[in-house]
Amino acid sequence: RDEKGWMMRALTWIVGILAVLWSGYWFAGSRAVEKGAADWFAAQAANGMVATYGDLNVSGFPNRFDLTVTQVDLINPVTERRWQVPLVQVFAMTWKPWHIIAVLGNEQRIELAGQSITLTTGDARASVVFQPDTDLGLSRLAASATEVKVVSSLGWAVAGDVLELHTKLNETTANAHDIAIDGTNLVPDASLIANTGLPDRIETLRLRMTAALSAPLDRNAGETQPRVTGWRVDEGVVQWGDLSIDARGEVVADAAGLADGRIDITVKGWRLAMPALVNAGVLKPDVARTVESVLTAMASQNGDAETLALPLVFANGRGTLGPLPLGPAPRLN
Repeated sequence: RDEKGWMMRALTWIVGILAVLWSGYWFAGSRAVEKGAADWFAAQAANGMVATYGDLNVSGFPNRFDLTVTQVDLINPVTERRWQVPLVQVFAMTWKPWHIIAVLGNEQRIELAGQSITLTTGDARASVVFQPDTDLGLSRLAASATEVKVVSSLGWAVAGDVLELHTKLNETTANAHDIAIDGTNLVPDASLIANTGLPDRIETLRLRMTAALSAPLDRNAGETQPRVTGWRVDEGVVQWGDLSIDARGEVVADAAGLADGRIDITVKGWRLAMPALVNAGVLKPDVARTVESVLTAMASQNGDAETLALPLVFANGRGTLGPLPLGPAPRLN
């Protein structure tokens, strides 16, 4: 009996010591998270930004670090850009702090030069997993938003039921990430589809691609400034009523660092897109008639007047979309 009593007292002491140690770890970790967040805002201010918040605290004892920041307001006085959100929450389990979940408030305000945009969502969150090492390189990301509505002070508005973004580190190519983007029931601005015959919703948007970067996406990104050095589109699909777009191909940086490669774009029901391009201001009405005549001749050569093959080609420092010159190729490196 004495031996059993001793064992119970020893076990109680061990549990008590572990609880004290774990509590100390949580409180030290929570203070580090809180200080890191406050230091981030201070660093933005030191770099010329206006960076303010209402309240900042960490909760979640004993198993989580839950960071809550209210009334976030970031302003770049040089570019006249501003981002306001009433609530930002970041959650991490204490035993794997390299995996975080972020949740944003239901209404965000974005100001650009001469334009104010209000973004509302039913739910907007992201799950981010970093590599558990000192550089904290991005391993994978999953972000989603539901009941999305974007309204601009310039009078346009777009919406969507679901938007999703997924990325993961490519297993075979250094500093490359596989990217998946999906959109369901996207609602373009009413002025875009006026007199087009297109439905008021884009049923499907789907993109599968791999982007190569010049440096890792890690905690040193502010110094290394990763840039896209190439991309491969495995699947790019838009289904909008009788208008469908399919894109596949690859573009890399040439010896001069300019885009070089080809993306093959197939457009079925392409005539429906012509008035939409005019509504968007991409084409002027008089130019649109000439462009449509040229595209009609191109489609007829392929044996299907309603299907258009438009290669997006970058070569020798220039870009073309089918027969249309686009000007200088973008710099990738």
